[in-house]
Amino acid sequence: MCQTTSGRFPFGRDPVVAYLEAMSETTPQPPRPARNRLRAGMFAATLLILGLVGAALLWHSTGDLDLLLHDRTGQDILAGGGIPRSNGYAFTAPDHPWQDHEWLFQVAVAASGDLGGQSAATRERAWRWLRLGLGLALLVALGRDLILSRPAPWLLGLVGLVGLSLLWTRLTLRPELVSYTLLVLVLGRVEAALRVPGDGASWREAVDPRRPAGQATWLTLFWYQVHGFAALAPLLWLLAAVFDIDAGPWPRRGRRATWGLGAALVAGMVTPAGPAGLLYPLHVLRQAGAGPDLPRLISELVPLFATEGSLATTLIMARVSAAVGLVWIAWNWPRVSWFRLVLWVLAAVAAWQGQRNLGLYAVCFALLFGGTPRAGSHLGDRLAHRWRRRAWPLGPATTLGLWIVAGLWLGSLASDRFYLGEGVARRFGAGLTPANYPIEPGRQLAERGSSRVAVTVDAASTVIHARAGQVNIDGRTEAYPAEIWRRYQEFKAGGPGCLRLLGGWQADAVCVVHRNPAARAIVLTLRDDPRWQVLAADAAGIAFVPTTGAPEIAWRDGARDLRDRLSRGAGDRDVRLADEAVAWAGLLGQFDDPPLAEDLLRLAEQACPDHPVVLHNLGNLLLARGEFTTALPRFEAAARLNRNAAPPLVNAGTCLFNLGRRTAAARAFAAAVRRDPGNFEGWANLAETRRQLGDREGAAEAYRRALALHPDDRRLQERARTL
Repeated sequence: MCQTTSGRFPFGRDPVVAYLEAMSETTPQPPRPARNRLRAGMFAATLLILGLVGAALLWHSTGDLDLLLHDRTGQDILAGGGIPRSNGYAFTAPDHPWQDHEWLFQVAVAASGDLGGQSAATRERAWRWLRLGLGLALLVALGRDLILSRPAPWLLGLVGLVGLSLLWTRLTLRPELVSYTLLVLVLGRVEAALRVPGDGASWREAVDPRRPAGQATWLTLFWYQVHGFAALAPLLWLLAAVFDIDAGPWPRRGRRATWGLGAALVAGMVTPAGPAGLLYPLHVLRQAGAGPDLPRLISELVPLFATEGSLATTLIMARVSAAVGLVWIAWNWPRVSWFRLVLWVLAAVAAWQGQRNLGLYAVCFALLFGGTPRAGSHLGDRLAHRWRRRAWPLGPATTLGLWIVAGLWLGSLASDRFYLGEGVARRFGAGLTPANYPIEPGRQLAERGSSRVAVTVDAASTVIHARAGQVNIDGRTEAYPAEIWRRYQEFKAGGPGCLRLLGGWQADAVCVVHRNPAARAIVLTLRDDPRWQVLAADAAGIAFVPTTGAPEIAWRDGARDLRDRLSRGAGDRDVRLADEAVAWAGLLGQFDDPPLAEDLLRLAEQACPDHPVVLHNLGNLLLARGEFTTALPRFEAAARLNRNAAPPLVNAGTCLFNLGRRTAAARAFAAAVRRDPGNFEGWANLAETRRQLGDREGAAEAYRRALALHPDDRRLQERARTL
């Protein structure tokens, strides 16, 4: 990052000031000072706009499902319980080792919440400010690294907007938010350590906080207390030793990297888990490979491009980032940092395998463009030499266009349009996302005195925070043996296996987040079993307890109260109430209460007419009654608003088919399978529609694709044979 003439690492001048001063320097040529001042002004304005967009993305509702678990653990640590060594929150694996690499983050969450107060509202307000501070620290660290390369304002704006469009999903109050900042800082110290002049290297450099290698070590030690991603620190030293050719010949950088790598490994042993903490990544990988398919059980582990019905813009920008990165590498060849290039490729592979790694990829994408540029000419300079002076207005024009895009995005964030189109539950502004946390079921379970609560992963954090008893699982993959995950998979499947497990666990309550379609099987199983009855429900979750013979509690009162609130505010846009209405309507539909569900959806449509899920679910009710004409425009609007959702197009095609508009139906089904090639209903309906249109070849292809997804569908097999 910074080359020095001494063995010590000075922090030096602020790169922002240095950049602006360099852009403002005058030369004997008359036009240049004006251009430089214009460029410096555009640069400062671009930084300001990117900062505003980043702050807006950070100022959304608190929606991370693990936050309450972190708060409870931090409270227990501050109360004198010590850093947990075993999984004391679970009755299924109470003695299983827990390598808590997040203890310092948990303490920060609990301490900041205590500063806010004891009520949920005041704690959430404190967490919002904590999230904003941590997020802005990350943006500043990334911005400083980018500025070191002295990019043009248009390039800074492009990288910033693309990076934020990838990073926003992970700008939640999680340990990763601190981890990304530490990744940027440690990477800079590693690069600087290898570039210190001189051939000497010793262990003193690796522990001296005045030198870059020592700074990397102490940052790594802190990192290991915050998050398990600290395992990246030794990898950074290894990759830098192999690929950072700017740091000089291999023997010299190899010696320096060896001491840094050794210090990073020692730092990994100074954790609550001791030396075993160093093996944390291997432990996680072993867990992931030994049990059932975890991406099917935990949504954030799903591969990035297998995400269904959400993140349309984000998935587009992931592809755009790959194109931008490749063009930039080709344009700047051979001045590209091999070290950062390899890191970007590895992060891209990680994101492709699981959307949880999307934030890591966004950070590595931004790092690809930053740092101190390599000396010497590059391909872009040679290609642009002749027309650069004539084409200089393209820079300001492009920068202005990026400002307009940033302004439009900022407006959509403030009005919820972006979140609605992306199909996510976060909403701009304050407050817990209402359809995420089963607060009321957790509270009533705690009052009841439950001790063993079977939960879905989404509900575990709330139940633990409410001190409503131990749970069967809480989502931390490393905290449970593979057998527990297999049992959890059987529990989620519902049916006799679910009931058998509840008996074996001696569970005295069940709490699930019903907004997740994966919990539907459990809800229906317990609904139909006379041994269980509903204790409580809210817009997020529902709690069941063993039947006592007493009349069922009026758990629908929450839905009726929401109907009254929507009625009083009908005509005013309220996305939060619409979110709650969607969740309640889904639960009521499972309990055969369609009138109240339809009332909620119709009122929600008035309150938020561009809510794609409200439109889709209301369309489903109308479709089930055969009201194709009124259902069709709602499905079409839902498909238009959420560009990554295939089900609205499938249902729109069904309406068109039943209205006799076969050609339009075929187009709708074809559009659905383009959005989601794994949509069985889309392929099956497309096959039948093409068949009736006389397109035998197209129908055969659609049948083949449908049967590849469901090869045992006998009815579809018979229809395909008749071709």
